[in-house]
Amino acid sequence: MRRAHQRGNLLTPIALDTIRPRPLHLTPRLLTVASFVRPTDRLLDIGTDHARLPVYLMQRGLCTAATAADIAEGPLARAARTVKTHMLDEKITLIQSDGGSGLDPTAYDTVTITGMGGDTISAILEKSPWLWEKRLILQPQTRVSRFEEMVGRTAAQKITVSEGHRKYHIFFYEGAKCSQ
Repeated sequence: MRRAHQRGNLLTPIALDTIRPRPLHLTPRLLTVASFVRPTDRLLDIGTDHARLPVYLMQRGLCTAATAADIAEGPLARAARTVKTHMLDEKITLIQSDGGSGLDPTAYDTVTITGMGGDTISAILEKSPWLWEKRLILQPQTRVSRFEEMVGRTAAQKITVSEGHRKYHIFFYEGAKCSQ
């Protein structure tokens, strides 16, 4: 299929298969989260909302597979639009899920849970203890100190990122090697 592209007063036909969406860009917070994902990883992004993180990683070949999961239909619909806009519908799986409940633990190497309250992230980890066997990248929006107490594990790495006037805390846990 071809369509016309206007160049000056002339229309030049271009092949639709040469059209590529613009690369998605992330905020410093999500860029820091993305930096922990390895190119060989199969990613599970819990609470994906717009699926920006999985799209960014897949566009750049920074993970081999990505699943975007959310509990609510609205965020999943937004995620579906983002995935479709960036022509990744065949590479990113969308799943409606309550955290890690009902998901296949063997399908993922790395799990991200970002942009939720610390209590919510702690509850997700409690309901799905298999998540602790994976590389975990967690970024609670609220109650960070309480989150650290509730989790009761020492992060392999903790990074604070500034975005405007806000500071975000990102915790990285290295799977089964986590200290309890």
